[in-house]
Amino acid sequence: MNERSHDADVPVTALQTLCGALFRLHDYWFIVDALRVKEIIRTSTVRWSAGFPPFVAGIMTCRGVDLPVLNLRVRLGLPEGGASRILLLTMPGATLGILVDEVAELLSLPVADIRPPPSFLPPGIAPFLIGVASVRGESIMLLDIDRLISSEDELPLVALRGGA
Repeated sequence: MNERSHDADVPVTALQTLCGALFRLHDYWFIVDALRVKEIIRTSTVRWSAGFPPFVAGIMTCRGVDLPVLNLRVRLGLPEGGASRILLLTMPGATLGILVDEVAELLSLPVADIRPPPSFLPPGIAPFLIGVASVRGESIMLLDIDRLISSEDELPLVALRGGA
């Protein structure tokens, strides 16, 4: 695993544990780096806007700032369902929301327990994973949030960041 931490340009392999926010989406459990989680909020009004990729649910206003909200189920190729929370995540130069079914807890995950993603995962999920681990008998997938938006996808989102 040659991924880098987002905190201090330290290889993830040099870290002993990863603290992450554990959330459920459909029948799967995911974890994202807790340092990238800005806030967890109940779902609110998300306004649809033309010109975004299909996996962008729309725009929400949080404390006077318009933020893009991703429908993670669509992005990962999972069946539609009822999201109850929005995770606000920090990205380079932006904040965005992702719709999730539930947020369970903050979890410390030993980095030594992270394995490469197995080949039998649904094809829409694997490209967005750093790895998987087993926690209390459940398979947990470590989501790479930087891979959720490719450079082509980012173009319509630049306007929301005030970029050019």
